[in-house]
Amino acid sequence: MPLTHKPNGLDNPVRATVRADVPSSSGSDPLEARTMTRIRTAREKAKLSQEDMAHQVGVSTRTWCRWERQEGGGWQRYIDRIADVLNVSREQLLGNEYVEPVTMDDVMESLAKLTAEVERLSRNLAEAQQITATSRAGKLAKLAQSNGKFDPALL
Repeated sequence: MPLTHKPNGLDNPVRATVRADVPSSSGSDPLEARTMTRIRTAREKAKLSQEDMAHQVGVSTRTWCRWERQEGGGWQRYIDRIADVLNVSREQLLGNEYVEPVTMDDVMESLAKLTAEVERLSRNLAEAQQITATSRAGKLAKLAQSNGKFDPALL
């Protein structure tokens, strides 16, 4: 609904339109600033340029850059598309449950750690099996030396 007011006491009225679906372009809302910071961080982690991101979301590069600088509104209408492009949930971007997006580098690093752990456990298992086999061989040797008499203490 248009509002009429007189700035600085001047007689020329200024008409302003208030729209609930578009945030203020002043960039003064700390919640919006944190959300755009999360979006920018996720974009950078995904190794997407501003131009790539704008293209995939379906807006101009200029619009995307303005959003990241918090100089304009309207990005909220695209939040689902932004989340899809960044492979995160809208709740994560809005700060309700933000989790860093996973990159291929993260996956490869985790895989390398898991592989090293599996190799360590495999070595431990092989050593345990060798000890068990050696122990059994020793017990069988003792059994043979005892002329085949069963001794439960040998087990």
